[in-house]
Amino acid sequence: MIMQFRNIVGQSGSVILLQRALSNGNFPKLTILAGYHGTGKSTTALLSAMSILCENPSQGEPCLGCGSCKQLQNAISKDIPTCNFMRVNMAEKNSRSDFGELVKEIFVLQPSAKKCVYVLEEMHAVKDEYLQTMLLERIDAMPPNVHIIMTTTELNKLITPLRSRARVFRFTRINQNESEALLTQWCANNYVRIPKEVSSLIIKSAGGVPRELINLAEFVSENSVTQEELINYLNLIDIDEIIELFTAFTEAQMTSSIIAADKMLKAHEKSTVVQQIKSFILEVIYLMEGNITGDFTKEQAAIVKEVFRNTALVQLASVGEKLNAYSSENDIKFAFLKMRQIMRNKSIKDIVRDDRKAATLQRKEANSVFKDKKAVAQAVSNATASLDKETFLESMNMFGGDN
Repeated sequence: MIMQFRNIVGQSGSVILLQRALSNGNFPKLTILAGYHGTGKSTTALLSAMSILCENPSQGEPCLGCGSCKQLQNAISKDIPTCNFMRVNMAEKNSRSDFGELVKEIFVLQPSAKKCVYVLEEMHAVKDEYLQTMLLERIDAMPPNVHIIMTTTELNKLITPLRSRARVFRFTRINQNESEALLTQWCANNYVRIPKEVSSLIIKSAGGVPRELINLAEFVSENSVTQEELINYLNLIDIDEIIELFTAFTEAQMTSSIIAADKMLKAHEKSTVVQQIKSFILEVIYLMEGNITGDFTKEQAAIVKEVFRNTALVQLASVGEKLNAYSSENDIKFAFLKMRQIMRNKSIKDIVRDDRKAATLQRKEANSVFKDKKAVAQAVSNATASLDKETFLESMNMFGGDN
């Protein structure tokens, strides 16, 4: 676990204000840390608790050396309470009796003078508004020495009066630069070296979620996972395969588009296809509009620039935007058809007509090839027949036969 605020990557808006409040001795009595899973809410809550209870805090940071810090580090690592600290997963306190016992422990049995911190995680799991109201009533009469820090991924599940009493800090996914910084920091702290191409896959797969990034980095380093193995493990679509699909969209015949689309949908889960197609379109826009290569190699960037040279990128993005994790295979295929229409700068009617023309031309070419092959076969047959007759006559002469 990260033990100091300065080592947290991302969430600077929330972390800076929390640390300043701790440094000034103005940390809220009721705090809610809300946002996407794995973005550092629990880590920040525990760091805040350590700083509040620390005997020698400095600028909001816990000293990590005093008796309180050591006791709390041990309690966190073993997931046990202390006399003035408790960490509770609220998903396990859903019944009214359990919740009543918790409220009693916090507001009745806590020491009268010593500071106390209660970290209530997954607060959205308490769906009973009666229980939330019970907690709210106690909070209104809460002693000044008690701090409650709640975490939740679904702020809207908390009743409005509870949210209004609290100071809410929002946690979001981290960006590309922050993800790179976090992975670099983790590698340095653990004396690990991860190849650049593998690092890019880890960051891309994590999607801005620090916990997922670290978990995947640990897995990769512990098992010496190669780039190819990681692509297969994550069920990622190779970028060349996506370029091949969009290249097929520009061709006159629809057959190549159908083959490329079917190949992709058979090899990968629909949600993966949707996510990576949307990501690819964004990267194409960055490249075409801002010359930002991103994950493209030099060769791939050159191909993409040529393929998308005359494409209405905003229209293409609007089609991709409508796809989501619940899109069916037919939804995706219809989207591909619309993307093909945009890339060829034609209406559906024009595309169908062109496909029919191409199919007719293909049939004519096939008939012509068939006739040519038939003529060649006949010529070979005639030559063989002539050769057989001459060979027969020569054989007769050898044995004294008459002509």
